[in-house]
Parts: sequence; C-alpha cells; structure tokens
Amino acid sequence: GFSLFGEEIWVIRLTQVFLYAILIIVNYLFVLTSFNNKKIAFYSSLFMVFPTVNTVLYTTVTLGGYVESLLLGILSFYISTIIIKKINNGNCQLMCLVGAQGFILGAGLFINPLSLTLVLPAIINAVFHILSARLDKSVIIRLIGIFFLFFFIGSSFFWYALLFSKGASVLQELSGSAVAVENQTYFNEALSHLVSFLLFGLTVILGIRRPWSVELFAVWIIPFVLSFWLLVFYYFTKQKITLRIELSIILSLTGVFLLVIGGFIFTSFGVDPSGRYFLPLMIPLSVFAGYAIEKFKKFFLSFLAIIVLTYQIYGTWNSSIREPFITTQFYSPAQVDHSNIEKLKEFLINEN
Repeated sequence: GFSLFGEEIWVIRLTQVFLYAILIIVNYLFVLTSFNNKKIAFYSSLFMVFPTVNTVLYTTVTLGGYVESLLLGILSFYISTIIIKKINNGNCQLMCLVGAQGFILGAGLFINPLSLTLVLPAIINAVFHILSARLDKSVIIRLIGIFFLFFFIGSSFFWYALLFSKGASVLQELSGSAVAVENQTYFNEALSHLVSFLLFGLTVILGIRRPWSVELFAVWIIPFVLSFWLLVFYYFTKQKITLRIELSIILSLTGVFLLVIGGFIFTSFGVDPSGRYFLPLMIPLSVFAGYAIEKFKKFFLSFLAIIVLTYQIYGTWNSSIREPFITTQFYSPAQVDHSNIEKLKEFLINEN
C-alpha cells in the first residue's frame, strides 16, 4: 500500500477495510458451507458488518495484527468445514487443504498468536473427522507430514526470531509476559482475572462498554441486549442438533470461548481489561446469533436482534463524535487530544 500510494494514514485504514471486507465474505462462505442455509449466513454476516465498538476499534485504529488474526481464524474454520464435507473426494485435494491449515497455524503464530484461539478449535474439529473417516495409515502419515511442512513454512519468521533475534522472550510473550505486572499468588491472580472478566470482559464482549472506559453507555437499551444473547444461548440449550457435522462445528466454535476466556483467567493476559483479547469471540457470537434467528424463527428474537444491531451502530457512531473518540488507551491521561491534530501536522510539515 505504501509503495503504491505513499506513506499515508488512509492507506493503512484502506488496507484494514479491505481485510475486514474479506473477513465478512469468508465468514459468509463458512456459515453457508457449514449449515447450507443462506439466511443463517446473511444474518451472521450482519453482526460482522455492524459489530460492537470493541471490534471496530481493534480492526481499524490499531496495528497489532488483530484483523489479520480474525481473517486467519475464519479461513481456518472455512477450510476445516471443506475438509469435513469433502474428506473422501480425493487425497490430493485433502492434502492441499491440510497443508493450507498448517500454513495458517504457522502464520498465525507469527502474525498474532491470538489467532490460535480460533485456528486450534477448527483444526481439532478437522482432525477428529479425518480420524473418524478411517483413512489408510499411509494417507494419515502423508497428511501429518504435509501439515507440519507447511506449518514450519508459515511460521518461519517466528522460528527465526526465536533462534536468531529475540530468543526465549518470544516464547514468554505467548504467555503474556508483556503485561505480567502482578505480584501475588497464582490463585489470587486467577481470581482477580475472573472478577475482571465478569465486570469488564462480558460488558465489552456484548458491546455495552467502550474498551477505553469502565462506564456503560445507553443504559436503558442494555436490558434488550442482554435479553437477546440470553435467549440465543437458551434456545441452543433447548435445541437438539441431530446433524453430526453441524454439531461438531458448533462445538468447535464453543471451543473458542473456552480458549479465550480460559486464557484470560489463567494467564497474565487477564490483567488487561480493555477488550482486545476477547476479539475472537465476535466470530462464534455472530454465527450463533444468525443460527438462532433462522432456526428458531421467534419474532421476539428477531425484534431484539434489530435492537442489538442498531445499538452497535449507535455505539460506534457515538464513540466517533465524543471525546476521547475511538482510542486504544484505557488509561485516561494517555488518551491523546485530537482537537488540534491538523494544526500539529501542519506545524511538523513546516518545520520539516
């Protein structure tokens, strides 16, 4: 982008918009392939087109590889679904798909390990179905070899950093060493993270709190938002899913919740209340919402879905016009005042 248009901020934003657009398209294809239902795919995509403030923040303002991690995650789920549905269509196609999964896992390890919370459940689901298909041992061995070959290709920069650059600090960063500032027993840390998740995690996941603030906004709408998501999960507990493939996909999406929430509570990542580490949950939440709206066909649920989407649109719009505007800084003294940003840019240009 910089080589084509120059080093401008809008080039970065355009790139992120392009990547997020691909994310929405791949999500649609994944849901359509998984459930063979265009309405579920459409409703699910709506929750990605009009996401929470947390998602908007970390897929536009930041440069931490968050939108890339989401894209790798949804690609992995899509490829796993294709593997499951075409597992007996030929070993060549299967090997290409397995190789792609290995490359995605490796690339995610380097670009942003947050993607692993999505990629790992998708891969585990594919492995389960491959083993259940009772393929020849020679085929299984070739699949394992191809998977690890492409994994090492995709993660080559990670291994380079580990062996020749940053050393062991690369591995330490995977467990949250960058935010490991607590000085208490592990049990107390986990308990503190659990409380933080209940107070700050759930609120930012559901979009009723901005990632840079502890305050809730448009409080009178929150009961409708909570009602919608409670009904979505309630209907899932009541619905008996008989199709084996659909059930395995839903379980693998549930695995994303386990990895994200477990990682937040039991590692040092739980010290950060901003919301970035909950970003992967947008994918299973959007799928569950679309599935519930279409499968259960409850008017009240559809009505609440419209309110939730409107609320999320309002949250983004309202945050973009009110100080401190959309920012990554949770600590208020670090929030930059942008009111004179154009004058600052002009001054810096004039002064070279």
